Amino acid sequence: MDAAYTINSALNKLLRPLRHSKFRFVTALAFVLLALALTGFAQVIWGSSVVLIFAAAIIASTALYGFLAGIGAAALAALTVDFFYIPPVLALNLDVSTLRIAVEFGVLVVATHFITRKISNQLRLQAYLDEVSRTKIGVLGEFDGIVDGEAYGWAYNADDPSSPVNLVVYVNQKPVTEVAAVYYRPDVASSLSCSGRHGFYVDLRNYCPPDTEAAVDVRLSDPKALVNSPMQAIIPAPIVTSSPAILFMHIPKTAGTSIREAIVTNYKESEIAYLYPDPPGFLVNDLRLLPLDQRSHFRLVAGHFQYGVHDFLPQKSTYITFVRHPFARVVSHYLSLLQTHSSLLSEGDSLLSLEAALEQNRTVNLDNVLVRFFSGVDEKDLPPGMVDQTVYDVAIHHLKTNFAFVGHQECTDRSYAAMSDLFGWTRKCDLGSANRNPNPVSAIEQEKYRKAVEHYNRWDYLLYAEILRLYPQN
Repeated sequence: MDAAYTINSALNKLLRPLRHSKFRFVTALAFVLLALALTGFAQVIWGSSVVLIFAAAIIASTALYGFLAGIGAAALAALTVDFFYIPPVLALNLDVSTLRIAVEFGVLVVATHFITRKISNQLRLQAYLDEVSRTKIGVLGEFDGIVDGEAYGWAYNADDPSSPVNLVVYVNQKPVTEVAAVYYRPDVASSLSCSGRHGFYVDLRNYCPPDTEAAVDVRLSDPKALVNSPMQAIIPAPIVTSSPAILFMHIPKTAGTSIREAIVTNYKESEIAYLYPDPPGFLVNDLRLLPLDQRSHFRLVAGHFQYGVHDFLPQKSTYITFVRHPFARVVSHYLSLLQTHSSLLSEGDSLLSLEAALEQNRTVNLDNVLVRFFSGVDEKDLPPGMVDQTVYDVAIHHLKTNFAFVGHQECTDRSYAAMSDLFGWTRKCDLGSANRNPNPVSAIEQEKYRKAVEHYNRWDYLLYAEILRLYPQN
């Protein structure tokens, strides 16, 4: 009953458009013309349209029951046509006409068998592929080793690559912490042809007595152990610190990549969180998706995040960042978008000039980015062109109350040296450069766009002036 209802429903849905008053008579005429064409074709081939009915029976027999059934149907059909329709009727002639019809029916059997076999094989292959795709591969992973008290490895969910794998770490057969495998591992990306953001790091010094040997297991929630578990290692004493976690708010196009690479050398991997949309960014860009204990041991969070990420950490924290003159930053970001996200600036077959992109409020990337980052207001709540005095006041408040340091891209080395002295980091003489624009804007173009940039980024200009007052370049 259910099957019949399903078939009737499907047919009704398929034929409903043809029942429309505009189509019913056209459809009826089309069916008549199709019948005429088929009978005419049969008349030319077999000399009689009646043979078309037998041809249909042969095709059905071959398609449904196979080659031998088709041959049998073809032989029986040829004898039947000979007996009833080839003069003299009601007698078997078995002449050239009978042989011709038999051969034609045989060719029809062969053709039908070939076509149905091709279709059947394709359907079976697709069914097999569908079954394979439904087969669960599960989680792959390895416990790679322990270096200076820090355990590391990787875990990859082949059935759901976009979701992090949570692992439980055991020390001397006792569970001590839970971590998510979200770190970027280029070797994993290469070997598994995946994003590679499936690594994990755990500082065992937080869970072991100092300078003691421990047996360390890393397990899935099954609790299946990763390959190479357990491992033996002597865990050194932890370095006790009471300093707050550093939140490096990496504003785009401010030499932030060079600064980040210098800062991370002062921390263990397990102490760093990378919040970027691309590597080395974590598999997830929301700290709330990580286990609380893992978050509690971050001492550095770096990424393209706006103010507010401290709300997701249980420990004390403070912000640092680098800024750049608004005009230089906007021009640099515009050039970068031309290379990486040209669709944001496209209009037909051409690309918008910087002035046109600003006038049309094409992207938040060119609209008072400093104020947006310092205020922490989500771009979904603040489309381009909507930054106002209220948002600016929030940005000023955060700058004055929650930032320990603001450096300047125009004097990167000097700013980093001052920041290193403040936090006790290793000083570097030359930070190098990263992500420089290959096509800098000429002096003439700069003057052409300067007024437009200042007009559409007036709040950034005001904030930058206040930053210069609080954190002079010298």
